[in-house]
Amino acid sequence: MSAMILKNAVLIDGHGSAQFVKSILVEDDRIAAIEKNADIPQRDGAIVHDLAGKTVMPGMVAGHFHASYHDVGAGPGIASLESAPVYSAYRSLANARLALRHGFTSVVGAGTSFDIDASLAAAIEDGLVEGPRMTPCSRLILSGDDGGSFPWWIAMGEHGPAKCDGVEGMRAMVRGEMNRGARIIKLSIGAGHATPGSTDHCH
Repeated sequence: MSAMILKNAVLIDGHGSAQFVKSILVEDDRIAAIEKNADIPQRDGAIVHDLAGKTVMPGMVAGHFHASYHDVGAGPGIASLESAPVYSAYRSLANARLALRHGFTSVVGAGTSFDIDASLAAAIEDGLVEGPRMTPCSRLILSGDDGGSFPWWIAMGEHGPAKCDGVEGMRAMVRGEMNRGARIIKLSIGAGHATPGSTDHCH
């Protein structure tokens, strides 16, 4: 069992004001105890870090995370489709690691191409790669009323946004996305971004 002690910390746990001069015992990547410095359980071989008054807080959650996006709008092409699938997957892994190192321990996918969200989430969960806990999103699903947000050729094949119409078409599309690993379905049911069509329907 690996153990680490963070001592002399200022703790913000989200349930009240800051707690000063605390020690935190971490065992096998889980918080096992939070006590005053003198009361923290000792573990043979534990790695001890003196934080000298630095702050410890819960991990943050990113509620809108496009894993494969990079410098959106800075270059040609459509975000998440400007690079080949494998390169986009590497970009997504780099962004997941970046999010974790900046304190985001959970992210909610907001859509990528090539089913990257689902594959990346599975790889993180299986311990193959390092990243935050991830809720994977589907591709963007467009309806026939989404008047031209994307050129018609972008919605062809299995790589990018998908178009469908009608109740049965939508059901089939959602089942397919869930079978591919999505846990959130992203819909565009009216032209443009955050449009009245979607807002009125959801409310």
